[in-house]
Amino acid sequence: MSRARMPAAERGLRSRLAQAVHREPMIRGTLCVRKITCGKASCRCARGDKYLALYISCSVEGKSGYATVAKSLVLSRCR
Repeated sequence: MSRARMPAAERGLRSRLAQAVHREPMIRGTLCVRKITCGKASCRCARGDKYLALYISCSVEGKSGYATVAKSLVLSRCR
């Protein structure tokens, strides 16, 4: 479908998406949730109530790796 035939709302959404893709750096990877412990013997996680942590798993130049996603970047409804 040509842009001229698209509804105005869809054209606007596609335009904002294209701007975001070109403005912000992107990482191609998989978002992973892991349950981790902090290592403190007196912590709740030592009793089985582990912390949730988000990671991005990706491959760079053929080597797999991961990066932690900062809590400030996680939406409140995802926690």
